[in-house]
Amino acid sequence: MANQNPELSEVASELEEKWEEDFVFELRVRGVSGHDIGAALSEVKSHVSESGLTAQEVFGDPVLYARALDIPPSADHSAPMTVRLVIPIAIQLAGCLAVLSATRATVMGDVQAQVSIAGMILFGGAMLPFVAVPSQVMRFVGNHRWWFSVIMGGICAAVIVGNFFLPRLELPQVIAWVLGLLLLVVGTVGEARTMARRADDPIEDPLNPTEKPSQGIGKTWIRWGPVWMIPAFVAVSVPLWFILAGV
Repeated sequence: MANQNPELSEVASELEEKWEEDFVFELRVRGVSGHDIGAALSEVKSHVSESGLTAQEVFGDPVLYARALDIPPSADHSAPMTVRLVIPIAIQLAGCLAVLSATRATVMGDVQAQVSIAGMILFGGAMLPFVAVPSQVMRFVGNHRWWFSVIMGGICAAVIVGNFFLPRLELPQVIAWVLGLLLLVVGTVGEARTMARRADDPIEDPLNPTEKPSQGIGKTWIRWGPVWMIPAFVAVSVPLWFILAGV
């Protein structure tokens, strides 16, 4: 019997890997634990191996199949845990706005920094979906990274614009700098610690613990990106503001 075409074998392998990644991704955004994902993936591989067919042929669309399993989320992905993750983001946001306000005051030579309360409310509203429907938001982030970046960039721009035109809270410039940087550090550390607890959930095949399947949403960018998003925005915006102002 003739050997299988190597190129076709490579394509089939890539398609199978893509199916597994989509399957794992869907389970991850639904908050399923690494142990349960590993067990489900092991069962998929077992059926595929026995049938000689592909996962797509046996189970159909990976996302629909993952949803049909209806595996309950782990405690680390429960609503209270999600709230614990969003609170540090809110603290980061407050620090971000305080630092930007202090930057503006420094550039303009003002003694008082004016922090936009409306900006906090606007950005806080943007964070609500992460608490109310976290799985849908994370699915959107994973499937539409560029659109998510555009949306978040638009929100940040709206906050900056709002900082000029909407009601503001006045603080001494030095206090705004100190308070803003402190809140940024506290929020970032708190979010990093929470993410570290959630990240410690590897996917393992229960029949072969030494073999680690594709981690899907466990990739570094999707886990740690939100931790550094606001600090990175501040790190870019503050020097840019000074450069544009010629300070």
